[in-house]
Amino acid sequence: SGLRLGEIISLTGLMTARAIADALAEQHALPVVDPDSFGIPLNLLRQLPEADAELMGVLPLCLEDQETVLVAVAAPPSDETRGRLEELLRLRVVFSFASQEALEQARRRAYRRLLTDEADFVRSRLGARLIASGVLTQQQLDEALSEQVETHERIGEILVRKGLAAPEVISEAL
Repeated sequence: SGLRLGEIISLTGLMTARAIADALAEQHALPVVDPDSFGIPLNLLRQLPEADAELMGVLPLCLEDQETVLVAVAAPPSDETRGRLEELLRLRVVFSFASQEALEQARRRAYRRLLTDEADFVRSRLGARLIASGVLTQQQLDEALSEQVETHERIGEILVRKGLAAPEVISEAL
């Protein structure tokens, strides 16, 4: 089928993508992360073109120190991947695990930030606007975003389905 065992297990519903990431991380003695696309420094994204990040199945997350960058992967990285990353980023690379879905979603969102002014992009986020207007709490948004990683639904659809926001409130916020 061309799918990895973890992808098949996740698709059949036997385990969540997060549980698979946890198991792989434990097997390879790496930490597990939920990538925060808005917390990634833009300079890291500029140093590693999106096409390269996608090809290698990685996402740079943050600087651990002056010489080290933390990079998320959804599968054990090869020595070639490590070498290419260190060449492009000019830093020592340490890896952490994330579910495939979370990694792909965070990568799309992170690199989208390069296309527009960061401040405008942050202001345009639906969840931030709903929190600012008192419709949602940060905890409610975080729970909905976690669900979004699993279901791939639009955040507005999740909020309406869970009864956290009326459809007209979502439409107005958009």
